Amino acid sequence: MDNWLKKIAEMQGVEGAFLLIHTGEILAQEGLDSRLGVLPELAKRFLRITSAYKKNKLEVSEIEVVWQGRRIIGVAENLFQLIVLCHPEGSLPLIRMTVNVSLAELSSDKKLHKILKKRQDIKVDHLRTGDLDETELKLIASLQ
Repeated sequence: MDNWLKKIAEMQGVEGAFLLIHTGEILAQEGLDSRLGVLPELAKRFLRITSAYKKNKLEVSEIEVVWQGRRIIGVAENLFQLIVLCHPEGSLPLIRMTVNVSLAELSSDKKLHKILKKRQDIKVDHLRTGDLDETELKLIASLQ
């Protein structure tokens, strides 16, 4: 699991990557030691975006946002997401290709599956947990 995150984090133009599961836990991260304080907030945002899609019975496989001058790519699987922080000069096609290969490997990772199996019954409504600002509350209300 960590090996694939390391491969992504070592790419030119990538600041780092982290693996997030559906419960909101960050299972692993690579290259983001200086940003550990913001990872839970980023995780919460990505989980809320995917939860909003699911609430409307839509699937989302990839999310891309620009935050503090960086491009952040989130690739969603059923019970986990791979989040990658990229510098503007990074080659997005090469990064995406590496992320897709890593995602395929992570999807078959036995250690990850063991962790997910233990937590698969935990249900978290990310649209209702944590501090929501006024804009988020309005967006969530519009989904209902």
